[in-house]
Amino acid sequence: MRKSLLTSKWTSRSILGVLAFAMALAGAAQSASATIVTPGNAIPLSGTSVAARPELAGGVLADVLRPFTITAADGGTISGTLQDRVSIGIDGALLFETRIRDTRSVPAVTGAPAPVLLTVVHTSFSPSLVSFTDVDFATDSLGTLGPDVAARGPGILSFQIGFQFSNGLAGGTDSHFFFARTDSPWFEAEGEYTLSDANGNSTTVVGFQPAIPEPASIALLGLPGLALLRRRRR
Repeated sequence: MRKSLLTSKWTSRSILGVLAFAMALAGAAQSASATIVTPGNAIPLSGTSVAARPELAGGVLADVLRPFTITAADGGTISGTLQDRVSIGIDGALLFETRIRDTRSVPAVTGAPAPVLLTVVHTSFSPSLVSFTDVDFATDSLGTLGPDVAARGPGILSFQIGFQFSNGLAGGTDSHFFFARTDSPWFEAEGEYTLSDANGNSTTVVGFQPAIPEPASIALLGLPGLALLRRRRR
């Protein structure tokens, strides 16, 4: 039995109700504009591209491959690599991009169902650092499948952003890059991803997260990023 997105962390009935509604509409959302997910809410994703949203174009600031393995109670596994990337758009906004690749699913015994990846939860998008989170997946990136739902935790869990593949990401399937575009001033490798299969088994890996920049990092942002920081201080 597959669990809804983040039920192990979010117990609020309201967020689960919004998620169910978002899943029902997942195939209907076609807007190319920003898709903002607010605390305690979930939204359907339909994918976008640089052609549709030119502000997503820019440069890569960091790109790291992080291996993972989820082991089920019966011994089955799904493993792969999480590609953890931070880019800066032409408007100075930071994109925290994620891609699941090189997946391999091994059932516990021959003939048993092979595990599939269901959710990827990314922290820590602290409201004190991030005032908006624009989420979607890039149809023009490598991979063949994007998540169809994104959600942000309510209350004290609002720093969590979750992405769900409602039909599961099976072994041998690579995802598109999916992202959270933010007004974060900088980033650091102090965050965390929690990856879960359809039965609630999970694992965690380190990840990039929003952060306050050190002086040396501000120089790397360049003029657009510096101007953005100055605007935020006003």
